[in-house]
Amino acid sequence: MSIGVDIGINTLATCSDGSKFANVKAYKQAKKRLVRHQRAVSKKVIGSKNRLKAVKKLAKLHKKADASPRRKTAQGNAHQAVADIRADALHKLTSWLAKNHSTIVIEDLNVSGMLKKRCDPAPPTARLRNAHSCEGMLTKRGNAHQETIN
Repeated sequence: MSIGVDIGINTLATCSDGSKFANVKAYKQAKKRLVRHQRAVSKKVIGSKNRLKAVKKLAKLHKKADASPRRKTAQGNAHQAVADIRADALHKLTSWLAKNHSTIVIEDLNVSGMLKKRCDPAPPTARLRNAHSCEGMLTKRGNAHQETIN
């Protein structure tokens, strides 16, 4: 049983049999939360009580993300948690494809060309570049290949 996979911006992947895989909302939410707390800390005056409160909130966010002793810094913990959410979704997608289909055909895109920074980027191009890089398009193809080998 073969299947074709179209990688998109609005959906993570659309298969030729009509099944669609949504983008990971938890990833976007975690990233927004992290950015918001970091911005709040950076806007406060150094040494003030308000900065101390903002740092405590950011530290609380890092503690929630701290699941592994291998991570070196608190900031690395939160960033790693965001990366783990994306990697988990991609792994689930590729393992499902490998288990349920014998032949997988993936859309061949020049992803590195899409992600290159342009000299004069138009807003839609910049949006496309950001969306594709967030999805980890290069990783998807590699994960699908790895799942079929193992």
